[in-house]
Amino acid sequence: MVPGEVIIVDGILVLSEPELRARMDIRIFVDTDADLRFIRRMERDMRERGRTLPSVVTQYLESVRPMHLDFVEPSRRWADVIIPEGGENRVAVEMVVARLASALARGVPAAGDRGDVLPAGSPGEPPDPPPRAPEGSPPGSP
Repeated sequence: MVPGEVIIVDGILVLSEPELRARMDIRIFVDTDADLRFIRRMERDMRERGRTLPSVVTQYLESVRPMHLDFVEPSRRWADVIIPEGGENRVAVEMVVARLASALARGVPAAGDRGDVLPAGSPGEPPDPPPRAPEGSPPGSP
């Protein structure tokens, strides 16, 4: 299989992987408000998975929210573009589409060549964030 001119990589953790980031010409973080993320999860889990509201809330508070704060949220700092309001932000989506179309028409990468895979901590890579303190810990504790 030979890669095409455009490969779209989608996933909530792709920007947290240095090897993937190094190969991306444009890195986009699609941001959605926490309340909307929770509502969508709740509706899906209750409708498609037969879960109860208390079980969805417990999982969200004990697992989903802490993992989002530890892994997904920090990855936004590696994005070239952050799109607020999720996929509902027509202006931002149209700008990204126009940028890709322009780059393809010129036959050049959309955001320049990022070069080969960089090991974590390479120059130009921000350091990993410090671990988040557990809920209820005093400020400044890991």
